[in-house]
Amino acid sequence: MKKLTYLTAIILFVFNLSSCSSDDDSPEKGINSLLTGKSWAAQSKIITPSVVVSGFEVTDLMFLESEEVRKYSYKYNDDGTIFQYDISKKLIFQTTWTINSDETQITFKEPILFTYPIVGEIGITTFTVESISSSKMIATIPASYDGVDYLLTITFM
Repeated sequence: MKKLTYLTAIILFVFNLSSCSSDDDSPEKGINSLLTGKSWAAQSKIITPSVVVSGFEVTDLMFLESEEVRKYSYKYNDDGTIFQYDISKKLIFQTTWTINSDETQITFKEPILFTYPIVGEIGITTFTVESISSSKMIATIPASYDGVDYLLTITFM
């Protein structure tokens, strides 16, 4: 009888562990709903390998941007449009976006432009989504300049 009680307790314990999950409260969201669920702003733009500008080694390209550019935000919409806003929430650019079938690459119809010292204007047309949650997205962009291969990793919050 004692063995039966222990066996029953073990079975109930295992059943309770398998039936209770934090995932039950919040079903996994698809990348479209995560992208369109908020406005995104770049928190860092890490370049590997680093670059030297005016004698200073730069790893985060945001160091080279004006305060206004650092405050740009991006709003992805369900209809496939993306809006870029300045610090005062004024619309400064818009284009359309698509995502590939395995939901790893976002492509923009018109490039999103950034201007940097020495290099000049850079247009981003595609980036790879490395990870995304409802509060953070990490994207990468490979680039070559002057015979050097770079990887730009942008963290959006």
